[in-house]
Amino acid sequence: MSSKISGEAYYSLDLLKRGAEVLELVAQNDQMSVAELSRRLDKDRNSINRIVSTYADLGYLTRLENKRYALTMKLFRLGSQALNSAANPKLVSFHMRELGNLFGVTVCLGQQHDLEILTVDVVSSSLPVRYVSHIGNAAPLHTAAMGKCVMAAMGNAELDVLLDRLDLRSRTAKSLATKKGLWREIRRIRKQGYAFDDEEWSEGVRCLGIPVFDQYGRCTYGMSISGLAANFAGERLEKMVEKLLEVKFRLIEAMGLSGHGV
Repeated sequence: MSSKISGEAYYSLDLLKRGAEVLELVAQNDQMSVAELSRRLDKDRNSINRIVSTYADLGYLTRLENKRYALTMKLFRLGSQALNSAANPKLVSFHMRELGNLFGVTVCLGQQHDLEILTVDVVSSSLPVRYVSHIGNAAPLHTAAMGKCVMAAMGNAELDVLLDRLDLRSRTAKSLATKKGLWREIRRIRKQGYAFDDEEWSEGVRCLGIPVFDQYGRCTYGMSISGLAANFAGERLEKMVEKLLEVKFRLIEAMGLSGHGV
């Protein structure tokens, strides 16, 4: 099977693709047996057993007492290295804690993974009744404030191709489910500098998001604050927006990108 990267032909390796599929399935289900993986992937059980045994030998999977396999922290360490190269991790972490302490909200950092935004870091809310998120959670780009920020930072041509690939089925009554509606939302985000998720992924939960850029001005990360919808309204909402925009500009300046858009 061949495809192209930057105009040059390459040939994909089915075994590597199958290995990646195994890791992704285990991540989605917390733990899985060889039989379950074989059935879900419709692949020979012996070949799946060789893959998981190899990953276990390399330290990416661990074999549990119930003969099922789970991910180890080794993959998380690799992901953390990707974050280190994309932004200033200490400064990002500082602002996440600052926002959490100031508003009592859950603060998330997300990374684009094709059509989804994947949560890679979380500062949990201190409120007794709160929105809970976890590292590894994923949502379609257009349903989450973090994901919408990443989309807004794209060029129009790239964004148009991505919008054609999105699954626009509604998640809630407020989900943006048309390409026209998403374009309108993207233009709003570009104008105001932040994104708002108004119960579009989870009923009763609102989020505000900002883009996080690397030193080259690329945006594959977004930061958001999330909580119960009733707490994201009125003067409190205005203060949240004001503080988030301040954090965005501080991060932009720290990356030497003063004057950068979105």
